Amino acid sequence: MNIIQLFCDIANFIKAKDFSLRDKVKINYSRKNDIKVIAYKFLGILKIITLNL
Repeated sequence: MNIIQLFCDIANFIKAKDFSLRDKVKINYSRKNDIKVIAYKFLGILKIITLNL
């Protein structure tokens, strides 16, 4: 499995989770804030993956 594809899948999964959570809570984040949250979570996952290698 291609590592870039893996990260794309992870990013899409996080994005989907964030949007479903947002729909439940009904909080309207700005688009910029969504991207920042996704980026921080993505970096956290990257850190976890690199530590486990």
